[in-house]
Amino acid sequence: MAPTEKQSTRPPAAAERDPVSERTLDARIARARAHCQERRLNFTPQREAVHRALLAVDGPVKAYDLLTRMQRETPGLAAMTVYRALDFLIDAGLIHKIAATASFVPCAHAGEHTHGQVAFLVCKRCGAVDEVQAEGIVDALDRAKPHRTGFTMQSIEVHGLCADCAGTASSDCAGTASSDCAGTAS
Repeated sequence: MAPTEKQSTRPPAAAERDPVSERTLDARIARARAHCQERRLNFTPQREAVHRALLAVDGPVKAYDLLTRMQRETPGLAAMTVYRALDFLIDAGLIHKIAATASFVPCAHAGEHTHGQVAFLVCKRCGAVDEVQAEGIVDALDRAKPHRTGFTMQSIEVHGLCADCAGTASSDCAGTASSDCAGTAS
């Protein structure tokens, strides 16, 4: 049976991607632990376990999917434990929440340095997320004086196609008006 168009062109979902190596996980957890110690934050075993599980997924993951993955090894793990740990990890600067997809990604710079505002490039086809520095964007928004009109900046997300999906878009989108295709507005 021939694969469907989505199966043949979409990169695998986060839960299906290759796991990150244990060596890489250990190094990132060590940096996270040091990051928290420097800031006098309590990086509990539960928070570490949630962070490790998130790091092990190559890409964005929703809280419920993360909980399901973790419950395979820790049956009975409470959802609130995961949600509270995710809140802590965001506040500690170790992960980010992608609002449009209600998913979480590790900070690309966690524990390495303090960075300013970031923007996320979110692929609307496969869901891949890239973190980029956004100081110029933030400066432009500051000049618009959003604080005078009651706006606060939570995050900046830009949606389009990643390089992998853009490469397949031209053949997949021939003669279609799909919102996943290159050149369409979202």
